[in-house]
Amino acid sequence: MDIDIILHPHRFAVAAALSKGDATVDQLKIQLPHISQASLYRAIKRLEQSSLITRVNERKTRGTVEITYSIHFSLSQMTMPEHADLDHYKKGAYAVFFQYVLGTLESYKQNEVEQLKKAKFNAVSLTLSDEQYSMFVNDVRNLTATYLLNGQEGQDNSGTPYELTTFLVPGRKEN
Repeated sequence: MDIDIILHPHRFAVAAALSKGDATVDQLKIQLPHISQASLYRAIKRLEQSSLITRVNERKTRGTVEITYSIHFSLSQMTMPEHADLDHYKKGAYAVFFQYVLGTLESYKQNEVEQLKKAKFNAVSLTLSDEQYSMFVNDVRNLTATYLLNGQEGQDNSGTPYELTTFLVPGRKEN
C-alpha cells in the first residue's frame, strides 16, 4: 500500500484512530479534538475515496445518518512506492508522524494535565542484525497485540487509555 495517502497529519490521525477500532465521525471528533470538523470530514473523504477506509454501518439518528467507518489496513503495512524520492518520503513521513504525536499531546485539556503526568519518555540505542531487527519488530507487534483488545467494545473499559508511539530508525555507524 502506497504511503502517499496518509502523508498528511489529519489523515494519519484518522487512520491511527480507526486502527483502534471502528468509529463514527462523532467518536473521531472526541478522539481527535485538535482537528477541526471540516478538516476531519476532508480527511475521512480522502481516505474513503482511496478505499483505505469504508463505511461499515449507517444508522438513521435524529434526522441524519450516523456512519461508522472501518480501516482496511495496518499502519505497519504501509510501504513506499518503487523508485520513490526517499528524501521526500522520509521528510514527509517524519513530519506527519511528529505532528500526530504533538497533536495527541495538544489534545489534553488543562484539567487532564494530571493524566499527562503519567506519560513516560524513553530513548534507547540498539545494535541489531537484520534478523534481530525482524525479531524485535515482531516481538513488539506481538506484545502490543496482547493489549489491543482492551477498551474495545465488549472488552474491559475500566482502564486508562494510553497512546504507545514507536519510532525505530537506523542509527549512524560511528567510524
